[in-house]
Amino acid sequence: MTLKDLRINNGFTQSELASLFGVVPETIAKAEKDSNHVRYDLLEKYEKAFDTKLDDIFLGGKCRLSALYESRKNQVINNLKKPK
Repeated sequence: MTLKDLRINNGFTQSELASLFGVVPETIAKAEKDSNHVRYDLLEKYEKAFDTKLDDIFLGGKCRLSALYESRKNQVINNLKKPK
């Protein structure tokens, strides 16, 4: 999920979100265009407002998928350790 996805999926314009976050719309536009250089205090506002974590914003499903793979891997290992 991107910053833009969060905003759009929750029905906000850049101007509306900027007003809520106490920044100018250009700040939101810049963050959406290049999320590599977003101020941390702005990212914290995204986390709080949209009840999400930075990992979900920047890694999306990759983080959850990695945890799922690790869980499945451990399950296979444990299955092989069980006696018949």
